[in-house]
Amino acid sequence: MGLDDALIITGFYFRLDPNQDAVERVKDTMDDVGMSIFLTTLTSSLAFGLGCTSDIPAVFCLCVYAVPTIVLILLWQLTFFIACLILDERRIQANHSDCLRCFSRKEVEHNADEVSKMSEVDRFMERYAKFLVRPYVK
Repeated sequence: MGLDDALIITGFYFRLDPNQDAVERVKDTMDDVGMSIFLTTLTSSLAFGLGCTSDIPAVFCLCVYAVPTIVLILLWQLTFFIACLILDERRIQANHSDCLRCFSRKEVEHNADEVSKMSEVDRFMERYAKFLVRPYVK
């Protein structure tokens, strides 16, 4: 639960123009996908809410816990997840490392000598990554 919403948000976010400000991209993202996320959460909550009328104790307990959890996941997606998305985009734009934010990353350009020194796995991964970003493969 909730992972599908995160995938929808990030998928639409990364399809927008990367030169645009991160806050504007999030605004555009939520304008386009926010209602669909809200409606799927609402229908899931209603379905589990109706399950609270069950006479079967296991189903009743599951539904009692599921309804508030689904609502809290929606609130988490709309607040904390979006904030983390913006912070991560700002980290990327500032060229900081993933874990050690106090260090900046160096831009790496591959020339012919460096490619020959790369391991076979690295060369395969580089070819595979170039293959995946081709328009007809996307």
